[in-house]
Amino acid sequence: MTPAEDHVRDDAVHVLGGHGEPITAVGFVLGGKLLVTGDAEGNVAAWRTPGFERHFELAQTPPAPVHCIAGGSRGDVYFGRGVAVKQWQTGAGFLTDFSQLQSFTLGEAHTREVVPVLSTAREVISGGYDGALCFWDPDSGDVRTGNLGSPILSLACTAGALHDRESGGLLAAGHEDGTVSILDLDACEPIGRYEAHARDVYALSFQNVVFNRQILLATVSPADAVVRLWKSSELVTEIAAPGFAVAFSPDGRFLAHGDGKEVVVRDGRDWQVVHRLRGHQHLISWLAFSPSARMEDLWDGWLASASHDGTVRIWSL
Repeated sequence: MTPAEDHVRDDAVHVLGGHGEPITAVGFVLGGKLLVTGDAEGNVAAWRTPGFERHFELAQTPPAPVHCIAGGSRGDVYFGRGVAVKQWQTGAGFLTDFSQLQSFTLGEAHTREVVPVLSTAREVISGGYDGALCFWDPDSGDVRTGNLGSPILSLACTAGALHDRESGGLLAAGHEDGTVSILDLDACEPIGRYEAHARDVYALSFQNVVFNRQILLATVSPADAVVRLWKSSELVTEIAAPGFAVAFSPDGRFLAHGDGKEVVVRDGRDWQVVHRLRGHQHLISWLAFSPSARMEDLWDGWLASASHDGTVRIWSL
C-alpha cells in the first residue's frame, strides 16, 4: 500500500439520496441540528442530526437551482431564489413539526440571479450575477447595496463575524473574472482586490485565526484546477485539485476540498493529506462542516460532501 493509499476512506457515516438531480447547495442550520440540501431543479430537503433522518422536502415551482444555503444566528434559513433572497422562519417547534415553517421574501435588490448568500451574527449578505453585493437587516428587510463589477459566485467571512455582532472582520467575494475582493465588514467598503484564478472563483473559506494567528483564505476554481491559499494578496501555497468546493473546519484544523470525485482533507498547518474520502460517483459540488458553538471551540462534528451524483455523504473525521 502506497503512502497516499494509507489515507483512503470509504466509511461515510450516512449517504443521503432522493434528490435525483445534481446537488448545488448544502448548509448546516439551527446550530447544526439540521442539514439542508438543494439541487439544480430547486428541490430542497432537510435532514435532522445526529441520525440524518429526512425531516421534510419542498419542491420549487418553476424549477430554479438553489446555489447557496445559509443558517442565521436566530435559527432562520436564507437562500437565493431568482433575483430574491428568501427567508425561512422556523419557529420553536420546528424540529418536531415542520408545518410551522414560514417562508418570506427578504427582498429583491438584485437585477440578476442571486448566487451566494451568507449569514453573519448581525446581517445577511448576498451576491449576484449582476455584481451587486447586498447587506440585509434580517429584522426590517432594509438593505445597503454596492456593486463590485464582475458577477459574484462565492462569499466568505472571518470566523469572528459568525459569532459576535460587534466583531467586524473581513468579507471575501469570489468573482466570475477570477478575482477576489476583500471588504471591511464594519465599513462595508472594499479594501483590496487581486487576481486569484484564471476565472470562476466558485468557493472561498477563511481559516479561523485562533488556529495559527494569521488570516488565510482558501480559494478554488475549476478553470485552472487548483486550490490556492492566500495571506492578503500573497500566495502561500497551491494544491492541484480539479473541483468546485473548498472549506476550512470551524476551528481551522482541517482544510477540505474536492478532487474530482473524491474529498481530500488536509492538515491546516502543513497541508499534508489526512484523509482521502471516496464513494461519490461524480464531481464534488459542495462541502460543509457542521458549526461550532464558539470560535474558540475544538471542532468535533460532521463534514457533509455533496456531488453531482445527487447524493450527500456525511463523514466523521
